[in-house]
Amino acid sequence: MHVCSYVDSHCPALLSGKEKIHFSILSPTKADGTDQGMLACLEEICLQIHDELKVFFPNLTGQIFKMAKADNKFTLEDVEILSQKNCYTGFLNIELLRLKHRLFEGGWSEVLQRELLIKDEAVGILLFDSCRDEVVMVRQFRVGALENQASPWMLELVAGMVKGGESAEQVAIRESREESDCAPTELVKILEYFNSPGTSNEKVTLFCGQVDASRVGGVHGLAEENEDIEVTVLPFEEALAGVNSGLINNAMSIIALQWLELHKAELLEEWL
Repeated sequence: MHVCSYVDSHCPALLSGKEKIHFSILSPTKADGTDQGMLACLEEICLQIHDELKVFFPNLTGQIFKMAKADNKFTLEDVEILSQKNCYTGFLNIELLRLKHRLFEGGWSEVLQRELLIKDEAVGILLFDSCRDEVVMVRQFRVGALENQASPWMLELVAGMVKGGESAEQVAIRESREESDCAPTELVKILEYFNSPGTSNEKVTLFCGQVDASRVGGVHGLAEENEDIEVTVLPFEEALAGVNSGLINNAMSIIALQWLELHKAELLEEWL
């Protein structure tokens, strides 16, 4: 990747199969020689590089995705479900499957028996006050953390399950109101991922939402769902430190906070 016309025309030899990408960026030699002129020229170059990279990286991400997809040998047609039945219905739903699938070296696997935890799609939202550089998180009891030596009350994102007919965006806004008594004025989708595909079909969609953190606090949640949720406002850097120290130790929160660390500059440019 080269950035000015001179380097483009005098490019060093590349190995076979390598692609050169040229960005038409202003050369520093165009500055008028004064300190003020050099500063103005460098500012213009930085802006040009910023604009080019905003286009380049989404395109690169798309190319990588296409390559990964093309490299995947198998589809749903390479799985044969022999039987599937519900074996438990309660707070959780569990199904028992007997299946087999094709193998990388050819042929089919033995018949496998797997218990699958059936869950609705989940949505999490990192509430971020870009003016105050603070994040709004919630703390609540989690039965899965009973063996956590510190406490089974976990510091998390606002989150909830998709109900019939709702979009992920609608869930993010609804849960923000229910759990933190505020609603985001801006909403940016972070990503989608499978939470634990070895045992569950649960898919998670994450968002980052703009809020005014000065107006939130207290205890919220729906009584009919036995929710007891405390709102916590943290400086963004303190939340990141919580990830590094292990205080924040759930996947949804870690992914969202690390995403914000990587994309904070462009988000501030968009929101401010």
